[in-house]
Amino acid sequence: MNRRLLMFVGVGVALGACLLVASSQLVSQGQKQEKAKPPEPKRDPVKLPPDPARAEAEALEQKLVKAFPPLIDDPGIRQVIIDGDPEAALRRLVPTPLPVIPKPCVITAGDVDNFQYTPQTDQVSPCCLTGVRSRNFDEPGVNKPFSHRVRIPCCKILAIRCEVRIRNEGDIPSNDRVYVAIPGARCRTIWSSDISALDKAWPGKTGQVFTLSWWLPPASVQHINRYIFEEAQGCDCFLCLLSQDDHAVDYWRLYVYCCECCPTGPKPAGAAATPEGSASE
Repeated sequence: MNRRLLMFVGVGVALGACLLVASSQLVSQGQKQEKAKPPEPKRDPVKLPPDPARAEAEALEQKLVKAFPPLIDDPGIRQVIIDGDPEAALRRLVPTPLPVIPKPCVITAGDVDNFQYTPQTDQVSPCCLTGVRSRNFDEPGVNKPFSHRVRIPCCKILAIRCEVRIRNEGDIPSNDRVYVAIPGARCRTIWSSDISALDKAWPGKTGQVFTLSWWLPPASVQHINRYIFEEAQGCDCFLCLLSQDDHAVDYWRLYVYCCECCPTGPKPAGAAATPEGSASE
């Protein structure tokens, strides 16, 4: 009995050893075959065919950017100043102490009518755009820059606060910008900024309305004063207000703080806005 049991045990051990050896050989052969397998050839990334619509949009974008006047080489004009308290902002921006805060000359260009577009009455006085047509006030649509010439007081300017109401028209509004330029035979930009720097919520949703407000930096005001007293013909002084390019413009408004009394504009206070804007005390 014991001999038979020992015999069965011996046979079982022998069979287990054989299976183990066979398994090891199979694993070894598999590893050799894996090592001997040639590397797969590198495949080039799939190249998608060019998108004609995107290429056209990018080309148009570059054309529009080149249409705007060049920026003056002055680091001081690159500031973005947002301050809701006019008195505090004036005391900070004006280099000399102000005994009295002057009243601003308020210049409004465009009708404050919540984008009610009437082509016959919402026309602009285009300025400083090269090779492209300007959109009108309230005019909807994308890839349309805005430009408008507005008369400013013939005085020594202390500060200017700007305000513009715009509506997102879709397409690619995230890279839109606003500009203030000095018009003339040689237009030049004295301030510009991405709209997103003026309001972090921009562009929001298509159709969303934003009212932006900011102060021109002192360096920009200095360039305007130099233009008024050294370049302008008599008291015919203007600024060019521009923006690019996927938003409608309801109105622009300038609050101009002068050292002297504010002269009246083309129309008296309360009159409808003209293409050059109306001025009031």
